[in-house]
Amino acid sequence: MRGGFAALAAFGLTVAAPAMAQGIALKPGETVVLHIDSSGAVSEVSRGPAQLNDYDRAVIAESVKGSYGDAPDDAATNATINDAMPPAPAIQRGQIRFTLAPVEGDRNLLIIENGYGGALRYQARLNNGYRTGFANVCLVKPVRGSYEYWPFKVQSVTLLSLTLSDWTPGDPAPCQE
Repeated sequence: MRGGFAALAAFGLTVAAPAMAQGIALKPGETVVLHIDSSGAVSEVSRGPAQLNDYDRAVIAESVKGSYGDAPDDAATNATINDAMPPAPAIQRGQIRFTLAPVEGDRNLLIIENGYGGALRYQARLNNGYRTGFANVCLVKPVRGSYEYWPFKVQSVTLLSLTLSDWTPGDPAPCQE
């Protein structure tokens, strides 16, 4: 039975590989919604202009002011600086939403919403026109949102290696390139 599961898993990865081989490109002002099925295959559900909510706008305003550190700790709290922060919206279950929000001064904020019961790991390759490189990104906890702020111009982000893994409260939420 164990070999049969491995064969099924290998088949699922083979099916997912062509879609992820090139990655999923995202431009500033754009949102993409993804689905990951039980085999790990990633499919694009929708794509369109970014729709920011009040909470996202408040996080962007605080990021620009330098209110947040470079990497989050393992606390399971919402981003808050003061009592005036609007409430964080509910995360839509069964999907992953990436939004690349342009911020004043040619900066960018990647908004990630993980609607799955597993932790989301991914890579982000940044393109600023004349060079590309991988950004440090952090694991996104189950049914949580996360933000990655880049204080420089990014013409596009390519999302690669999206996977879900087991995670329970108290487990680390590592950041990696």
